Amino acid sequence: SEVIEIDIPELEVSRISRECDVQLYEFNDQVDQYLKDHPEAPFETFKEIVDTGKLYPHIVKLMAGSAKLVNPKDHPDYLQKLAHIDRNRETVLAIMDEYDLDALTYPHQQILVEEIDSFSQAGRNGIIASILAFPSICVPAGYSLPDESAPLGVPIGLEFVARPNREDLLFELAYAFEQKNPNRKPPRSTL
Repeated sequence: SEVIEIDIPELEVSRISRECDVQLYEFNDQVDQYLKDHPEAPFETFKEIVDTGKLYPHIVKLMAGSAKLVNPKDHPDYLQKLAHIDRNRETVLAIMDEYDLDALTYPHQQILVEEIDSFSQAGRNGIIASILAFPSICVPAGYSLPDESAPLGVPIGLEFVARPNREDLLFELAYAFEQKNPNRKPPRSTL
């Protein structure tokens, strides 16, 4: 195995979030389908959940906006975002072909810790695999330096992303990495 460093500007997280995030348009239908498939759930529709007023305050705007959309899959912004997603998938596959890459890897987070009440998860690189719809796996990669607010340091994850239908390769990579880098520390509560 060989590791090479490449820069893929198309995968800059804030741009991907802005141009490719389709949660607003898909959330309502997906939750409704889930609830339909689970009649034992306490709600029948996504709108019922939103109408309870019990949603976490930082997601109310997104959820209420999604619940109000009529025919979200026909919305021009949604269709444009899908086009951006397709373009990014093609770009990444072309780069993987050009460099003969089996997988991409990067830190799962750009920011060690996000405030609990923060709506944004700025710098959450995990959106990359989600947007591309490529399989991914995140493994423990170590810890930040300890400080006053994190005496043990903050766990850092390393994400591997493979081509579609290559989950087998991801398991091999994750296993090999974990064998060579035993970085996991059990939580104090388990000691």
